[in-house]
Amino acid sequence: MSAEKYSPSIDGDVVRLAYVENNEINLTDIKHAADALFELVDENERVFTIVDIRAKNLTMTPEAKLFAATDATMIQIRIAEAIVFNSIIMKFVANSYMRFYKAITPTKAFTNEKKALEWFAQFENRHSVYDVA
Repeated sequence: MSAEKYSPSIDGDVVRLAYVENNEINLTDIKHAADALFELVDENERVFTIVDIRAKNLTMTPEAKLFAATDATMIQIRIAEAIVFNSIIMKFVANSYMRFYKAITPTKAFTNEKKALEWFAQFENRHSVYDVA
């Protein structure tokens, strides 16, 4: 079951999606995670997302990465995305995601959530919507 692979939570306009250890995230899993995100957010609300990939033995299929980067519905609600990692391997995973899948919303990798939240503070126009055409 996909819900066992992640733990979603929300605090104000920040949604946190923490993945658990020993998992491969596939397209079905990422779609379930997106559904969980939508359940946390009110209609027409826009949020920041923190994707916590500090879990050990975590992998993501190319299809899941592409969906996370380019899905039109996710783009419409996401202001910016921070990826939090704690190892060289996960830094490589985050950097390759950002480089090869070219997320439409601003995306950046961090070693801790505090720095991610500081980065989010720079986004003044939280209500503008990204062009997904």
